[in-house]
Amino acid sequence: MAGPSVRVIVVSNRVPTVTPRMRQGAAAALNASGMAMIGYADPLTPVDTGLLKGNKTIKNASAGSLTFSCTWNQFYGVYQHEGTSRGVPATKFAEKGSNRAQPNLIAGLKAVGG
Repeated sequence: MAGPSVRVIVVSNRVPTVTPRMRQGAAAALNASGMAMIGYADPLTPVDTGLLKGNKTIKNASAGSLTFSCTWNQFYGVYQHEGTSRGVPATKFAEKGSNRAQPNLIAGLKAVGG
């Protein structure tokens, strides 16, 4: 049975129109910054058994779909990320990783010409 998951979605699109020849480069920039986000988030991910850190679904961007996503699949991931009213402190591991990887995305898009 699937439970709640943590998902980081980029909602600010600073490139309103990407020309077809730029789409492949933009997808590569999204994928590189997404993997950097995971690299920054993993050390911040709470570890007891290692299941939360080790159970992710990664969907890479492509020229046809400029969307990168990473979902932490353990049911308790959302409680580790957001905290609980019963004393589990919020770690915001995915959000912190995303914020730290933002310069990677900006640099990658600038290299494409965005």
